[in-house]
Amino acid sequence: MKRRLLVLLGPAIVVGGLAFAPAASAAVATAPTPTPSPQPIRAAEIGGDGLANPIILFSDKHPQRHNAVRAEVEWLAAKGTPAPAPSGETGPKFTLTLFTAGAPTDRFDLYPLAVGGPRVFRPADQPGRKATQAWFYGRLSMPSSLLAAGVPLSGVTPDPVIGGQAGGLDASQPPDLRGMLGQWSRFMGLNIAAIIILAAGVFAIAYVIRKKV
Repeated sequence: MKRRLLVLLGPAIVVGGLAFAPAASAAVATAPTPTPSPQPIRAAEIGGDGLANPIILFSDKHPQRHNAVRAEVEWLAAKGTPAPAPSGETGPKFTLTLFTAGAPTDRFDLYPLAVGGPRVFRPADQPGRKATQAWFYGRLSMPSSLLAAGVPLSGVTPDPVIGGQAGGLDASQPPDLRGMLGQWSRFMGLNIAAIIILAAGVFAIAYVIRKKV
C-alpha cells in the first residue's frame, strides 16, 4: 500500500512542481524591492579662458558630461603621480571645482591644449584645507570632455560618446542597471525554485524505484 502511494505521489509532485513554477515566479516578481538611499547631488563647475560665465554640470541633470569631466581629475587622488612643470606653452587655462551636496571639495587647473599633452595643476589652496601643490599629466580625453561640456576649444574633435549639444545637455541616458539587475534576480529566483521542485519529484520517484528493486 505504501509503495503504491509513493508511486502515485512521485509523478504528482513533478506535475505539481511544474504548475507551481509560474506561481513562484509571480511571488518573486512581486517581492518588494528595497528603496536605495538617495545619493547626494554632485556638480562640476568650469571657468576660465573664453568663458563669460562658468559652466555648471550636475550629476542628476547631465550625468554623462558631469561624470566625464569629473573623471579627468578624480583618479589623481588615488593613483596620480606628480610630474614636472610644463616646459612649453600651456595654452588656455580652465579652473575645475568639484561640489558634493552643494559644498566645494576639490579645485584643479586644467590645460587641455598644453604642448606635449594635457596637464593638470593642483593648487595648494583647496576648499576648506591645504594640499601639496603639484603638476600632473592629464588624460588624453581631457580636450574632448571639456568640449562636450561646452568649453570653447578650437581644433578639437567632439567625442561621439560624450558629445551632443553643448552646455551640459545629455545626448542619451545611461543604461538602467538597477532594472537590469532586478530582472536578472527574478529570472534566477524562478530557475532555482523550479530546480528545487523538480529535484524533489525526481528524488521521490528514484526512492520508490529503489525500494521496489
